[in-house]
Amino acid sequence: LSFTRLRNQAEFGSPFAVTPHPDMHEGQIRTAYDLDAAGQPINVRIETGGGAVDPALLALHSNAGRQIEASSSLMARMKEILAAHPDPKAGTQGWEAKLEIEKIGAESRLVADKLARDGAAMTPREREALLLRQQELAEASEFHMARLQDPAAMGQGWVAAPSEGHKQAEGLGWPTGDDLPDGHHWVGGAGGEPSLRRSDGTVERFTYDPVTKAFKVYTGGAGKTMSTVGHGDNEIAFTKDASGRTIEATATLREYHVNAERSAAELAAQREVGGRGLADDDAGHMIGHRFGLDRGLENLFPQNANFNRGAYKTLENEFAGWIAAGGEVRVKVALKEFSGSRPAEIDISYEVINPKSGKSVYKETHSFDNDGNQSFDRVSTADIKATMAQS
Repeated sequence: LSFTRLRNQAEFGSPFAVTPHPDMHEGQIRTAYDLDAAGQPINVRIETGGGAVDPALLALHSNAGRQIEASSSLMARMKEILAAHPDPKAGTQGWEAKLEIEKIGAESRLVADKLARDGAAMTPREREALLLRQQELAEASEFHMARLQDPAAMGQGWVAAPSEGHKQAEGLGWPTGDDLPDGHHWVGGAGGEPSLRRSDGTVERFTYDPVTKAFKVYTGGAGKTMSTVGHGDNEIAFTKDASGRTIEATATLREYHVNAERSAAELAAQREVGGRGLADDDAGHMIGHRFGLDRGLENLFPQNANFNRGAYKTLENEFAGWIAAGGEVRVKVALKEFSGSRPAEIDISYEVINPKSGKSVYKETHSFDNDGNQSFDRVSTADIKATMAQS
């Protein structure tokens, strides 16, 4: 599949096959798909009426295809997670997430339909706004996937479609439309306040200060600047094979960063690596970004999105817990069984040291398959604190 997508990218400029359709007019383009027995999209593709295709419009339709695939994958993952609780109790995170994920999937298809109907006639600003809406849907998907990890937990008390940034801004009386800086659009925020994102995906973004009526640099989650937790610098090294492909990372972790932004170069590297894998892959960090910050291609590999945002994130949370409690985490990540750029297996071993005594307090090894069925039972924060206190 990854080779097919690479071939499509080289031939068509899209990871999806671009094929002519006899019922379409020259210059027309659409994101097409079939439905399986459960009503979920499959066989996503780009169809045209022939003739030259606007590259910017093709990119927008490709993004729509990715979001349709992602929302379909999210629905499948939701069914797996809720298999033991097919009808989660009203008011729980699982109940709310189930309703909202269904809305995300429906809107993803509506976006594709809107592109097919109006895409060619859209102004550049309208196209940028639609691209940013796709980003909002993607971020909402990630948020609800995380909530499904604990479906029985108490919900937030309301169910809504993913926030639309321009509506949040309008509700707050903030500038919209032509009053925004060129190339920027509002993107909805979970806390009710949107941030202003560049349409090209670079890291710089702004929010609005209603007191001074001026735009200001957005410095991180909830308006906070990046902070560091820990007790020393991290040491990180990478091993590559003869082809230049990273196969191993070793690190001694003593700190992690909160509200860390990613540079334009890091985001570009993530897009490149994510595109090398399967349809439901992210660009995963071997050593989490919160520990290593921007390290580009050498720290990235095509990683199943559910694995990246689920079990692997849980593992990283445990590392952060040991560091916050005063521990030093010595970790080795080995990528194995490659198909092109994509490893099929990720082996991780780590040891926690109490730097005050120099003693080892905990060891663990774990082998993951690079798919969406992985899990990891982390050491709880309470047990981490107790272990460190005893050592």
